[in-house]
Parts: sequence; structure tokens; C-alpha cells
Amino acid sequence: MARKASPIGPHVLALIEDARVDLARAALAVREGDNEPEFKLPEDVPDLADEEAVEAYRQALVETLSDFDRDDLRPAEQRSRRIRALAEKKGVTSLTTIVEQQLDETRSQEFHRQPDELCRSIWAYLHERETFEDAETVDEIAFAIVEAERESTAAYRRADALKRLYKFAREAGCIGVDRAATAVMKKEGQ
Repeated sequence: MARKASPIGPHVLALIEDARVDLARAALAVREGDNEPEFKLPEDVPDLADEEAVEAYRQALVETLSDFDRDDLRPAEQRSRRIRALAEKKGVTSLTTIVEQQLDETRSQEFHRQPDELCRSIWAYLHERETFEDAETVDEIAFAIVEAERESTAAYRRADALKRLYKFAREAGCIGVDRAATAVMKKEGQ
């Protein structure tokens, strides 16, 4: 018998698998509007030192969320994607920089006490939302710069190819209304 596909998206699943379970549960329990379902996640978070209990809790989170459809899980998936984006690559730098600029010493130390980048990102999302969103904005700018550079490189390559075609066409004797590629191919003997 075919197994039903899981409605849980990759970002929620990664959050459950990779984050400390107390923080993963807290992030998944967030509801930003009345139209989001209440997941009724398991309440009793196990002792974090008990690996078997932690793994069983992770499985219980997955089982609970599997009862919802993909549309119900979409807001949690989007939040999880945002959290993970600030826990990876340039997102880590953005979040750390904004935290150091905006938070007082006590809150900054609490942020840095989190065990890893993912936990720091979740902590910031849960406890310092405005700071989290400011870091997100900076990170989005960085991504936009990378994309603009890619587009610029592609445009430069297209312009260079057109310049070469124009040069070859002129060398092949083309004038304004001639088809450049046809003339170049005739000159090259193709």
C-alpha cells in the first residue's frame, strides 16, 4: 500500500530535526494570526540530556504536525524558512551584527549563550522579533546584491557576444539590413 506523502515542508522538518527541542517547539507553537491553526504540540519537553526522550519528542512533533494539511502548515513552513535563513551563511553574520548593534549587553549575552546558530536565530525570533526582522532585511539586501551581480554578469556576457557578432558581421561585409549571423556563417564557409 502506498504511503501518504507528508504535508510537513522541508524547513519545518529541518527545524524539528536540527534545533534544540524546546526552542523548536516554541517556534512551531507561534501563531501570528487567528487564521492559523493551533497545533496542540506535546507540552512536556523532555530533559535535553536524555537523547532517547529527545528523539521520541521530535517524532511526536512530526506525528502531531502530520495530522494537518500542507495549507495549514504553510505559515509554520515560512517562519521556519526565515529562521533557518538567519542561521546559515550570510544570515548568521547579519543577525549577529544587528544583535550587537541593537541589544543591550544582557540581551546580547543571552543571545550568544544559545548553543548554535539555529538556536540563536530561534531565540531572536521568539524574544527580539524587531531585531530579527531588521537582520532579515539586511540579509535580503545581501541576497539582492548577489542576484544583481549575477544579472549584471549575464548582461555583460550578452553584450560581449553581440559586439563580437557585430564585428564579425561587419568584417563579412554586412550592412544595416543584412542578417548578421547568415553573413558570418557564409564567410566562415558553413
